[in-house]
Amino acid sequence: MKVGTRGFTLMEVLLAIGLAAVVVLTLLALGAQSLRASQKSGDADRALMVAENVLERVAAHVKADNPAGCRDSFWNDPGTAPWVPPWDANTTVKVEGTEYRYTIFTSRVTNQLNGQILGTGPAGSEVPDNGLKKVDIVV
Repeated sequence: MKVGTRGFTLMEVLLAIGLAAVVVLTLLALGAQSLRASQKSGDADRALMVAENVLERVAAHVKADNPAGCRDSFWNDPGTAPWVPPWDANTTVKVEGTEYRYTIFTSRVTNQLNGQILGTGPAGSEVPDNGLKKVDIVV
């Protein structure tokens, strides 16, 4: 052994290993968090796509009154419970191999000043089929 050759002390080696472990664990935690955020974003995008698809189908069926009675079922729904479309009591949609369940809620939109249903006309000349409904789709 040469005199004057300097090596690392045990304390320096342990400190370096500890610092490297902290860096690696921090990077792993950030990677996992990034992966979760990415997955959550993808799930939100698919849920939005499902909700838009369901809303378009509801609007088309209600407008065409297909099946018969669909329009009345929609407009006469009091909004106290989820609305089940007459053409599809299953309330599931499959997108990219994943099945999504959805629930449709409808409510009449009223004028907050007088409580009248919006879109039906002034008192005495109401047009019930001309009301305004809010549709919420929970996926």
